[in-house]
Amino acid sequence: MQDRADPHARERALDIALRIADDTALSWSHYRVGDALRLTGDRDQALVHLHQGQWFAERISDSSAYAYSLDGIGRLYLDREDFRTAAGYCERALAIAEAIPEATLTAKVHVTLAEINTVRGDATAALIHANQAITICHEIHDLANEAQAHYVLGEAHLTLGDVPNALQAWRQAAILYDQLGDHI
Repeated sequence: MQDRADPHARERALDIALRIADDTALSWSHYRVGDALRLTGDRDQALVHLHQGQWFAERISDSSAYAYSLDGIGRLYLDREDFRTAAGYCERALAIAEAIPEATLTAKVHVTLAEINTVRGDATAALIHANQAITICHEIHDLANEAQAHYVLGEAHLTLGDVPNALQAWRQAAILYDQLGDHI
């Protein structure tokens, strides 16, 4: 009935749907490119892409893509040793991840926050985030993030001078990394 009243309604609806799909693809693509560039050391371009991913995700209200971009930006600032800025981005990402809820993303951000807190000397907060990540990862069988969480847990224990627990955490990380093999 609506098509008779407005013969172009279907075309406009399709155009809107395609733009949203394009923005979704753009958001995730910018996130992936930014994350890859961060890993290769091109941090300036990584930041550009991560912010573009964040912008497109916000434009289409894709909370998951938005939080992944925030976590990526936080990791970038961690690499730059700007721990306060890194923590700010990751705390926003964590709030979104928990609200969605998306367990893999929540665990990933907890790992990032554990890393940030370890290097800035707050081992107690690092232990909390690492243990939360381990619990989540164990429940959802996310071996890659769980292995990283155990590794960071070991670093936090070492910061506290707790060598036996650091070794235990690193051994568990090694076991999980071995289970992953080439699937990392």
